Parts: sequence; structure tokens; C-alpha cells
Amino acid sequence: MQTIFAEEPWALRPAYHSLSGFDLRHIFPDILHAYHLGCGRDLLGSALVEMVTAAFFGVGSIEHRLAEATRRLKQYAKQQKLNLRLKKLTKSKLGWSKTKYPELKSSGFDTYVVQQWLLHEISAVADPGLDAKLVLALWASNHAISLWSNNGTRWLNDDEKRNVREAGLLYLRCYVSLAENALQGQRRLYRIRPKLHLLHHLFVRDGYANPHCYSTWMDEDALKHLMKTLRCTDRRTAEERLLQ
Repeated sequence: MQTIFAEEPWALRPAYHSLSGFDLRHIFPDILHAYHLGCGRDLLGSALVEMVTAAFFGVGSIEHRLAEATRRLKQYAKQQKLNLRLKKLTKSKLGWSKTKYPELKSSGFDTYVVQQWLLHEISAVADPGLDAKLVLALWASNHAISLWSNNGTRWLNDDEKRNVREAGLLYLRCYVSLAENALQGQRRLYRIRPKLHLLHHLFVRDGYANPHCYSTWMDEDALKHLMKTLRCTDRRTAEERLLQ
């Protein structure tokens, strides 16, 4: 933490650096890319591999277990009226192989839906037969992120800030411990990526500003619509049409 904001993070200063009142502390890691399209997909990918391997979704072949998991996921999304783009849970969708770390290949919102579903599945049984640290990592990360997203304002109060810090650090400790255990057991699970460092800064930052207000959910949604327009437009007039 001693090095944060000590040096500028770019080689060429951007234009907004010259704005009156600008400070490096105004820069936030983006929750969407740091968690929902980053570390969250790593956690859920490894969690699903662990759960399928442990026969959480029934016995039979891996494909049969994944099919049952898909059925339950779709049923949960339908019951909760959540929009799910993920069509099917497969080894390919989980990045499940001997040479890669698992990662749920999903949209940002699908990451949210799948995590809610897994927590629902785990809470429905007395003994899920899973590593307690995995259950804690799933709960703690969801709790911390939910405190931001459910706040509804630009500012956190003292209790929310303290809860985010405690839950966030619990998630990180559990996740890193799971990664260490997997490494010792020579298993490719729980990838450690630099985005975990960004999340750590968000969890322990001094200010009261809510990072959710600065996330890029709406920006990414707008880009989706803009790209749809570009795909339907002649490249010679694409820029003009897009601006129109």
C-alpha cells in the first residue's frame, strides 16, 4: 500500500490529467472488469470444477454432471427472473483442461447470476462436501460486491465501508489459500492474476466513494449497441453513421 499513488501509471499523460482539481486518487479500478469479467470468472470456474468433480451435481460422467448443473442453473435463473445468456455449462465453457486454469467464459451479468445460483445450491444442503474456504470465498466476495451494488448512492457509510473491507479481505485470504493448496497438490485451479491486487486496493481504500458508481456496466452496454450499428454499416460511412 505504500507505493499506491506514488507514481503516475502512464508513460504519456492523458488530457484529463490537466483538468482543474484532478488527482490520481480519483482513478478507480473498474469492478466489472476486475471482478465480473476477471477474478470472479476464475473463482466460479474453479468452484464449478471442484463441485462437479466432487459429484455435487450427481454421479455419472463429467458431461452428465455438467448437464445437470446446466438444468439447475437455468431453472434458478427462470425462477428468479434473471436474464441468463449462458446456454450451457461444458468443459469448454469452464476452460477445464490439463493445461489451463478454469475460467467461466461468461458475460459480466452471467457471472453475477452463476454466483447467486451457486450460493443458493450450497445453502440448500446441510453438508455440501466442499472446502470451507471455497464456500467462504464465494460468500465473502458476493457480500462485498453486493454492498457496493446495492448501496444505490455514491457514498458508503461507516458500517458499509467496514463490512466491505472485512468481507473483501476474507475473500482474498480464502482465495489465495485455495490457490496455494492447489499448487501444492499440482492442480490447475484458482488462478492468481493482477486484478486481485486491484480488488485489494478497492477493498481497503480510505475514501467513502462507492466504486459501483464508477463501474463501466452502462458503457459496455452502449458499446454493444454501437458495434451492432457498425456491423450493419458500410465501412466507408461507418464513422458518420455511428455519430448520427
